[in-house]
Amino acid sequence: MKKTILTSVSAIALFAAAPAFADDNTSTVTQSGNGSQAHVSQAGEDSNSDVIQGGNSNSATVNQDGSLIGADSSINQSGNGNDATVTQSDDGDNYWGYDTINFSTVDQSGDDNSATVSQDTATYDVPSSSNINQSGSSNNADVTQVDDTQTSSIGQSSYGNIATVSQGDLGKVAGDLSYGNSSYITQGGDGGNTAAVSQTNLQNLSWIDQGGYANDATVSQGGNGVSGGNASYVTQEGAMNTAGVGQFGTYNSSTVDQWTDGNVANVSQTGNDNGSTVNQYAGYSDSFEGSGTANVTQVGNYNGSGVEQSGRADSATIEQLANSNNSTVTQSGEGDSVKVSQTGNGNGSTVTQSGLGDGIWAAYYGIADVTQSGNGNSSSLTQSGDYDQTFVNQSGNGNGSSVSQSAYLNYASVGQYGNGDSSLVTQGGDYDSAYVTQGGNGNGSEVNQGGFDEGASVYQPGNGNSSDVEQTGSFEYASVGQYGNGNTSTVGQSGISNQAYVTQGSNGNTSAVTQGGSGNLAVVNQGGGSF
Repeated sequence: MKKTILTSVSAIALFAAAPAFADDNTSTVTQSGNGSQAHVSQAGEDSNSDVIQGGNSNSATVNQDGSLIGADSSINQSGNGNDATVTQSDDGDNYWGYDTINFSTVDQSGDDNSATVSQDTATYDVPSSSNINQSGSSNNADVTQVDDTQTSSIGQSSYGNIATVSQGDLGKVAGDLSYGNSSYITQGGDGGNTAAVSQTNLQNLSWIDQGGYANDATVSQGGNGVSGGNASYVTQEGAMNTAGVGQFGTYNSSTVDQWTDGNVANVSQTGNDNGSTVNQYAGYSDSFEGSGTANVTQVGNYNGSGVEQSGRADSATIEQLANSNNSTVTQSGEGDSVKVSQTGNGNGSTVTQSGLGDGIWAAYYGIADVTQSGNGNSSSLTQSGDYDQTFVNQSGNGNGSSVSQSAYLNYASVGQYGNGDSSLVTQGGDYDSAYVTQGGNGNGSEVNQGGFDEGASVYQPGNGNSSDVEQTGSFEYASVGQYGNGNTSTVGQSGISNQAYVTQGSNGNTSAVTQGGSGNLAVVNQGGGSF
């Protein structure tokens, strides 16, 4: 049976095609007025529906539920305030090919339009395809697809649009495991667009491209079945962009590219062999003057990474190659650089930068470099001054490092290669430098510098040693070397051009040096050893 109906109206109209159950069902509806309604219901083999509406406030509903060997629906609306709804369902009982079984196409060229597509091909691995094109503003597109190898494409070329896509699962669709779904979203215009994609289970692909201002993209992907292989790509052009990607399966990958000002990227991944790359390039505007670059790589289980950048010319590189690591990077300054590498297990790193770092020469760049190759280490680094640099390397287990720099052109280097060592460096003056190296176990070092052009060097290769250096003067230098075990050293300098050298080579020694004048020299040597 074949049914073809053509109608043209200028006022409210209602069309309904009675259910058909034979072969080759075809329906064509054309409406040119305002407030028109078209309702099409088809069941049977090879159903085809075409709806064309040219007015405003029109609605088109196509229901191709239970069609055998697939269905094809096309809706074209050129007015404002129109609504399109498509439902396609096929269990694939009479379909044994590999081509797409259900097709849905919605074209809307006005403003304030809405398109909703639901496709379900449960039981068998038969693809469905949804294509929505909206060229006006303030449009909404919602796509829900269930089962395997589904494809959704949404194109929105103006501003204020919303796109939502949900694919897969529904109880993993009777054993097919719900895999291989793809979503493509493209949004243009100059602002206000939002895209959200949710994909469950295995081998999913999400692609979001936003070209306007104040965009928001959220991608959530599962994959806890037999194998993973989920991938997410987000590209945003314009200011005030936000991208959040959450991947919870195995062998996941995420790529986020953000252009112009005020971008924020957050990536959270759980599972094996996770990969995340975030690139941010901020331009110039009244609110922001900057661009940022962030790269995140995670391989292992239960790793987490968060990157937030709002400054100009900031860069962040995160590498986590083990299990249960966590990294947090916040950058609000300009020209700062962060590199975090964690190859051990259970490590934590926090980096906060809010000062300037875009100097003319290499010495005038703000740098934070953290490497943790042991297990259970923690590093906290805060730079609120300008052109400060810090390098932290912890290869032992259970070590803790904290560095705070709040002034101008400070330098800190911390290396802890034993177990259970702790280091605290605080620099509040200008042109200060601190070098801390601890190779034994259970050592503690504290360096506080609040003066001008001061230097401190602490070397503790023994076990259970303690060193405290306090500097509040100018042009001062303190050197502490403790080679034995259980030694204690305290150095306090508040004058000008004072120098202190402390060497303790045996066990259980105690040294206290206090300098308050100018040009003083103190040398302490207990138990031998040299520095």
